[in-house]
Amino acid sequence: MRYIRLLIFVLSVFTLPTHAVWAQITLTVQKLDSLKNDAKKLTDLLKDTESQLQNIKTNKLQKEAKAISGELRRNMRQTLAKPTPKQAPTESSASESRNTEAPKLEVPKPNAEPLREKNKKENKNQSQNQVIIAPPKIEKADDVHDMWAELNQKDLALVEQQEKNKEAELIALKQALELQIRANQLQDLRQTNWLTAGGAILLISAFSIGFLVRSNRIRKKNNALLAQERDKSDELLLNILPLTIAEELKAHGKAQPRQYKKASVMFTDFKGFTTVAEKMTPQELIAELDECFAKIDEIITTHRLEKIKTIGDAYMCVGGIPEPNKTNPIDAVLAGLEVQRFMHSKRKERLAEGKEYWFLRLGINTGELVAGVIGKKKFAYDVWGDTVNSASRMESSGEVGKVNISGNTYPYIKDFFVCTHRGKIEAKSKGAVDMYFVESILPELSEKGEGVLPNALFWERVGKV
Repeated sequence: MRYIRLLIFVLSVFTLPTHAVWAQITLTVQKLDSLKNDAKKLTDLLKDTESQLQNIKTNKLQKEAKAISGELRRNMRQTLAKPTPKQAPTESSASESRNTEAPKLEVPKPNAEPLREKNKKENKNQSQNQVIIAPPKIEKADDVHDMWAELNQKDLALVEQQEKNKEAELIALKQALELQIRANQLQDLRQTNWLTAGGAILLISAFSIGFLVRSNRIRKKNNALLAQERDKSDELLLNILPLTIAEELKAHGKAQPRQYKKASVMFTDFKGFTTVAEKMTPQELIAELDECFAKIDEIITTHRLEKIKTIGDAYMCVGGIPEPNKTNPIDAVLAGLEVQRFMHSKRKERLAEGKEYWFLRLGINTGELVAGVIGKKKFAYDVWGDTVNSASRMESSGEVGKVNISGNTYPYIKDFFVCTHRGKIEAKSKGAVDMYFVESILPELSEKGEGVLPNALFWERVGKV
């Protein structure tokens, strides 16, 4: 849940900047498109202006050519119209001139009035030594040409002004286009920066989300591995310690020893173990012991007994701990009878195979004891008290294939089992002690009266204990 909240926070943190960046990118792209359209329009306008300027220059050249042509014609007319000075004729030249006809000058026919004025002037100049001869003036033609030249000059001036305006317009358009190109470049750079920022945010977001997802997966995997290892650890701990003691150790780091008023201790030991073991390899010996002890573990667990330890070929368990109960003597005897049946069956099987097998002695005692865990290393749940020592004596004083119980246990189980009083038997460090062999369950309390499996009446009476 913590990682999910963190993921939501990261998404919320990066979503707002991402939206803002993409909004800016969209706006920048729109501005850039608008600037590109403006630049295209300016480029088209610049091309049109250049074309117009070229047309104006062509027109100007034509006007200049016409002006030069008109000026040349005017100069020619002025040159032709300019008077030529003549020398007064001498006598010899006069005679020669009389003998020779004067060349005829062909001029266009003037109007009547100009001719009269010209004749008057010629008559006045005849008396003079120097005579000025000029072609007739055509005033109207000159005026037309002058007007034409003046109009041509004005038209040329207008064309030159248009050319200057177009050149100025062209320069302004070029400057505007250059500024537009710079604006496009800046906008393009801005778009690139926004795209880079957006990509970076997306990359960081993707990396963060991927990192969180991967971290969450790793966390789940690690938690699963930790849970698996914890389960293994708990299972191993429960194989060593009872559940309540293990929980107390995990919670507080230690477990206080507890005293129990009524608990039943059971010991088992193999007779002939050393003799049979000498004929086995170590691997075969361990395999046989493991098979026997595994089955005993199963039996005592069924009858609510707590395994304490194994010492060599000896096995020790206790009923009524760590959770006290009133039926632990009955539970211990039921377990003892089942263990002996298993060992009898196993020995019969081995003998059928032509192999030797050991016997089992089993003793039970009931009384007060103390149970708990002591020390700081290699914790082990153990029991202490005279009840434990007496149970060991019951085992060593018993017989193979039998369930030997003390006089302390007998009162608790006599109403459920068939017992044989052995009398007072000497026990090491205990003196003469009452002992009993438990033969079977009472017929009326067993299935089919066989004395092997308890019936419903048996459990009904046990419930009243």
